[in-house]
Amino acid sequence: MNNNGNNKKLTLIPKKIINKPKGFFIEIKKNSLKTILDFLDKDVHLKKIHKVKYSRIFKLYLVIRKKLNFFQNKLFEEININYNVLLFSVSEFSNVFSIVCSNFNIYIYSLLNSTITTTKILNEDPIYKLVLSDDGNLLAAAKKTGIVCIYNTSISNGKEKVRLDYKLELTSLCFSRDSKLIATGGGIYTPPILWCTKSGRIIHTLNKPNGHISKKAINCLEFSNDGKYLVSGGDDNAAFIWNLDFGLSKSCLRQHSDVIMCVAFSKDSQIVATGSWDRTILIWNVNTGEIVIEFTKHTSYITNIKFSNTNKYLAANSMDRSTYLWDLNSKDIKLKFDKSTVINFSFSLLDNYISITDKDNLTIWDIKVENTKTKILSQYSNDKDKDKLSLYKGSYFLNNMYFISCSTNDSSSIITIRI
Repeated sequence: MNNNGNNKKLTLIPKKIINKPKGFFIEIKKNSLKTILDFLDKDVHLKKIHKVKYSRIFKLYLVIRKKLNFFQNKLFEEININYNVLLFSVSEFSNVFSIVCSNFNIYIYSLLNSTITTTKILNEDPIYKLVLSDDGNLLAAAKKTGIVCIYNTSISNGKEKVRLDYKLELTSLCFSRDSKLIATGGGIYTPPILWCTKSGRIIHTLNKPNGHISKKAINCLEFSNDGKYLVSGGDDNAAFIWNLDFGLSKSCLRQHSDVIMCVAFSKDSQIVATGSWDRTILIWNVNTGEIVIEFTKHTSYITNIKFSNTNKYLAANSMDRSTYLWDLNSKDIKLKFDKSTVINFSFSLLDNYISITDKDNLTIWDIKVENTKTKILSQYSNDKDKDKLSLYKGSYFLNNMYFISCSTNDSSSIITIRI
């Protein structure tokens, strides 16, 4: 590529100088946004690099990301896997993700400095839950035998770090925000249990002074961001907020008339949401245990809820094939998506965008403009040819730098990473 005409203001650094980028890095001297966009159209790729030295580049990079369609950017990488992906777990606040393939092996991928490192963990037992810690340093795999294995993702040989000798029916699993604790929830006669991720020992069994009814299963668990509380929801139509220091119940949230299937803390840990088969979502004050908001638009079971990163929104989907994005200030619907049963949704770091993934479609919505309708920023649909039918397993924003999606068919899978 030639550097001439109105491009004299730019100095190009060939890609061979830096490991594995696609295109070129650009050092800005006297720049204009139009010039940079012209170069991007000519197969030049601008990346976040040398954040301190090239701070001007970094700022312009953020501007460009807002201007460009996500899927107009070149692919950073595609990982082709010869097996069907059964489980797909992502640490959204780090650059680590993990999969379990149909051969039962576990693969851990880490994105660092534009390169991908892979760790393979040999495994012969079926795995039915896979969870990464927020920092991406730990991975928990729950096996059908009842054993929960915790791995250190930074160790290249995939050596097991610690084993939780659970040996009971396990229905839910999650790490604390600092990765020091892991919580398990089980079937009947099995209360929530807190474990130490360093030693694998039980710290607290959560059933005092009040707790879930013993003959009812625990369906969902989540730690608060401030590290003080755990919330659990179960088949007894109740949710409990647990004090982690003492292992005692702080509040019993009992207002739903049916099973609670999902729970979520806001990012500031001040409110907690519960979603139920009674078709309602209740927002509770963590300190008082009182209901502050009630959402009742869904017409079937609530299956998943999630607060946005700035606490502006709550996303929720239901068995009625609808997904609502609720504005927590106005208590109105910001976005309604009712095309299909949603697999997952993910917010960008500053809540400018939300990705919504169903089995056939991946859609990114622009939600950053206040008091206006949302719009579709980008959309992918899988090939409808029966011989090439591919289903999405999930899509996520990673640490505001990458966007990752996984699709799979009967014999193989593709993980696509974009920047």
